[in-house]
Amino acid sequence: MSTDNTTSEFPDVTNTIVDKLCGDVHTLPLTSAKRTFTKTVLKQGEGFLRPYMEATCILDIIDKTPENGAENKSEHLERLKIQLGANVELMLGSAETEVARIVEKCVLTMRKGEESEFIVKFVSRGDGNTQGQLMSYVLVLYLHSFSETKPTWSLASDEKYRLALLHKDKGTEYFKDGRIEAAFCQYSTATVYLICISECTSVIDKNDKPQAKSQIEKYKALKCVCYLNLAACQMKVANHKSVITNCTEALKLDKSNVKALYRRAQAYLACGDKKEARTDLKQALKIEPKNGAVSSLLQQCKQ
Repeated sequence: MSTDNTTSEFPDVTNTIVDKLCGDVHTLPLTSAKRTFTKTVLKQGEGFLRPYMEATCILDIIDKTPENGAENKSEHLERLKIQLGANVELMLGSAETEVARIVEKCVLTMRKGEESEFIVKFVSRGDGNTQGQLMSYVLVLYLHSFSETKPTWSLASDEKYRLALLHKDKGTEYFKDGRIEAAFCQYSTATVYLICISECTSVIDKNDKPQAKSQIEKYKALKCVCYLNLAACQMKVANHKSVITNCTEALKLDKSNVKALYRRAQAYLACGDKKEARTDLKQALKIEPKNGAVSSLLQQCKQ
């Protein structure tokens, strides 16, 4: 038995995005830890290969959480939102909850035939007025097999774009169904793929500059939408600071985006910063002078 003493942290997508998806080694600064896991290897796996995102994995998932380790057992199992038992099929990138996202990160560290115990800890999302609750789960995973997929850094730009679009669309389906956490997870994955797109690795002909510019603009447009969608999810749970962060990222891509200005103004206003809210709303009205929602919110800021 060996223990991995390194605690892996997975900050919010708006803070540190390019993680395991864009490289073989996961190294993130241990600051503001909100989602972490520790790993103890119970049985060494075979070879050196590990699964990558989009891989279909077959594994055993055993819940070893003490009866009172996180909450009562029924609530604990409901919160996990992952299938427990033998020969579970798990597609990496399909997570619908914070816990499931961390479990996927755990699987990314494993090799075929490996059995490991993971202690998963994270702070549940607060409602904007209260702090989240520290949660802890103990899972034993045995990885039987996984399908072969490419590491994200090696994918061509159009492949990353296709996967980003797939996850964005799935997130939108979840959002329309009111499954905000699931939507957030999918929008986060989509954003990561788009950030991993490098203009210098574009599959289009480098000599065809107009086409190259058009392709790059397409990537940026989808990335902007994903940031706005993340902000929409965070607005639903009153995470106003993150709404501001993601709207700011969207505005870096499209400084005339009225939706980003309006949504950021809403968040500023919720945080009590009327001055910044007014600045955004006035800018939005310069772009769309007849926008009723923007005008109405600006009037609220003046009260």
